[in-house]
Amino acid sequence: MNKDIIKIENVSLTYKNTNTKALDDFSLKVKENEILGLVGESGCGKSTLGRAIIGLEKFDEGNIYLDGENLDYSKESELKKLRENIQMVFQDPYLSLDPSMSVKNIINEPLKYLKAGLSKEEKEKRILEVMKLIDLDINFLDRKSKEMSGGQRQRVGIARALAITPKVLICDEPVSSLDVSVQAGILNLLKNLKKDLNLSLIFISHDLSVVNYIADRVCVMLKGKVCEIGSKDDIFNNPKHPYSKFLLESVPKIQIEEENEISDDLMEIEYNEKGCPFYNRCELASEICAKEFPKVSRENEHIWYCHNNK
Repeated sequence: MNKDIIKIENVSLTYKNTNTKALDDFSLKVKENEILGLVGESGCGKSTLGRAIIGLEKFDEGNIYLDGENLDYSKESELKKLRENIQMVFQDPYLSLDPSMSVKNIINEPLKYLKAGLSKEEKEKRILEVMKLIDLDINFLDRKSKEMSGGQRQRVGIARALAITPKVLICDEPVSSLDVSVQAGILNLLKNLKKDLNLSLIFISHDLSVVNYIADRVCVMLKGKVCEIGSKDDIFNNPKHPYSKFLLESVPKIQIEEENEISDDLMEIEYNEKGCPFYNRCELASEICAKEFPKVSRENEHIWYCHNNK
């Protein structure tokens, strides 16, 4: 069994300006050489989690470990080490890349700041290596990103992330802004990179069909909490949590449907943060669901949090 490359332990994060709890006692493990899909509806905290891991958001409580080492985000030396090992691919390559910079300079940026000890020749060699990895001709090196298509730009964004040979890529909706016709090429590229470079990927997406295609394991999130974690087969073919089932059932439906009817008595119970985040939309909900977060249920590596644990 592959070892854990990232371990997230009881992480909580509240946005002070809105008093919104984006992550609530959140724990998760990411294994070496796997693609972990992170799914959930908009606002569930999945992108916040990715940004917290990379150090772009400061969490209030908890710990994040990289390869068994507890990361201290308050130290500049730790942040440098973190960014040498964990890189991020952003959603929109039109916004994440400087349109006035050449492809060569874009890829060279992380090398310049994080691999300053490399010679100019070594940096140029690495740039050529990553161009080959992302299947872009070296003739693109002098082209500005504004002169490229969305798919080509995203490949450059991936190349920039790969330049310093990280152990982990966090991919935040990396194909959602691309035409459907080019999405498959980026997804296949990421799968090949995982295999060829022994990479671990956290793949954040709202598109379950994309996650089903690319992920090895899947974590389902709601209101900053874990609802269910399991293999791709567990989640898509044998979901246990009512919220996971709700997400899967909603995929093929075009028409907007009314939410599940919940009894008036249950709706009168005030929800507190200790309860199940799905209780007010769940047909199986009872009073305890509003008051207490469920204990874990487990079948091998498949785990879920539901009072109705069958």
